[in-house]
Formats: sequence, structure tokens, C-alpha cells
Amino acid sequence: MFILLAGLNVKAGQEQALEKVYVGPFTAAISAQEGFRHVSLLRPDDSGDYVLNIAFENQTLQQNG
Repeated sequence: MFILLAGLNVKAGQEQALEKVYVGPFTAAISAQEGFRHVSLLRPDDSGDYVLNIAFENQTLQQNG
């Protein structure tokens, strides 16, 4: 399994917009990629960034998508 972590710095006031895109079009698009296994959006504590956690069967499939 290959796990991709991406930090997302979100401007103040844009948190709901990010979560709406994640739940809708982003999740639909990424889940269609060959080798996709799981995705989660981790909310930050008071001072941090969001973290996007995406799992694929392997790195080759992630890079070919």
C-alpha cells in the first residue's frame, strides 16, 4: 500500500468550502482512479493545516492516475 499525505493551508473562512469540495467532486474524482483504496481529510488543531490522506494499492498506480 502507498500512502500520500498532503498538507493543505486553508485561508480563514474557507474551511467549509474546502470540506464541501472534498466531500463532493474531489472524493468522486479520486475514488475513480485505478488502485485507489481510501481517502480522508484530517481537520487541524487550532494552529495547523488540514491533512489529506490518500491510500493507493501501490505507488505506480498512484502516479499513473
